[in-house]
Amino acid sequence: PSTPGLHETNAVVERCNQEVESDIRVALHDAGLPVCFWTFAAPLVCHLWNVELFEEPTGEVTSRWFARHGEDFPGMVLPLGCGVYFYHAPTRDEARVSKAVPRLRFGIFLCYRLAFGGSWNGEYLVSPIEVFANKDLSQKARSGPWWHIPHVTRTLRDG
Repeated sequence: PSTPGLHETNAVVERCNQEVESDIRVALHDAGLPVCFWTFAAPLVCHLWNVELFEEPTGEVTSRWFARHGEDFPGMVLPLGCGVYFYHAPTRDEARVSKAVPRLRFGIFLCYRLAFGGSWNGEYLVSPIEVFANKDLSQKARSGPWWHIPHVTRTLRDG
């Protein structure tokens, strides 16, 4: 942390901000998502930093998540935009056409839904793949009328 009034300490904070911004750009590029998805990329990048394992000077392997919560992160560690199958709540959109329709839908992973205090209750944010059909996904795309609220799910399978 920087010390108020000492400009010498600001460089550490500014360098950290540069690294976060750089990782956000890389995550968006790798996922093939436009810049308007930064609202999902930013918290995801920070969360992935927290669950990343590193070696302490003592030789112990740990993570920032473990230091705070006393356990390893229990969820799947996923990159932004990866394909996943998720449980689609039938009350979310249209009613189910048939009971034979698969319960899992294909979509893309956007982020983890963290609770207050940074704890995690097992919820992921995903978007069905059909939401992106015929939409402008260029880097300069803006969120518009097609923008939607992502699905919240606890059931997720790697796509």
